[in-house]
Amino acid sequence: MIKRLFNFLTCGILLAILLAAAALIAPKLLDYPTYAVISGSMEPALHVGSIVIVKPVKPEQIKVGDPITFEMNNQSGVVATHRVIEIDSEKKEFITKGDANEVKDISPISFDRLIGKCVLSIPLLGYLSLFMQNASGRYIVLTAFVALLLLMLLPELFRQNSKQSKSINCNNSIE
Repeated sequence: MIKRLFNFLTCGILLAILLAAAALIAPKLLDYPTYAVISGSMEPALHVGSIVIVKPVKPEQIKVGDPITFEMNNQSGVVATHRVIEIDSEKKEFITKGDANEVKDISPISFDRLIGKCVLSIPLLGYLSLFMQNASGRYIVLTAFVALLLLMLLPELFRQNSKQSKSINCNNSIE
C-alpha cells in the first residue's frame, strides 16, 4: 500500500514538473513572451507569482479594458502588465491602470512600448519561472526531476536483477 502511494505521489510530482516545463516552454515556441507577476497591482485578475503569457499584437488591435504588457520606459527593460482605460489615437498612447490601484498610471504608454496583450495567466508558475532564471535554480529542478525518475525506476530494476540472479542460481545447480 505504501509502495503504491509512493509511486502515485512520485508520478504526480513528475507530471507536475513536466506540465510546468511545458507551460514555460510552449509559449516561447509560439513566440509568445512570458513574464512573472511580481507585484499585486493587477489583483485579483493577475496574482503575484502567476505567469502571464503575452500575445504580440499591433496597437490598433488593443481595446479599452484589455490587459497589456509594455516596457515601463525605453531604457530600463522593466516590464509591466496593466489594463487599458483609455486610448489616445492621435498621440498614439495608451492610458493604463493596475486593477488594484486607485489612480491611473502616471505616464501614458506610447504605442511603440507595447509588447502585447495578456492572453493567459497561470497561478504560481511565475515563482518557478523566476527560480529557474538562474543557473542554480535550473540545476536544482533538473536534479529533482532526475532523482524522482530514479526513485521510480530503481525498485523495478532491483526487482528485475533479483529475478535474474535467482534464475542464474537455479540453472547452475550441481547434478
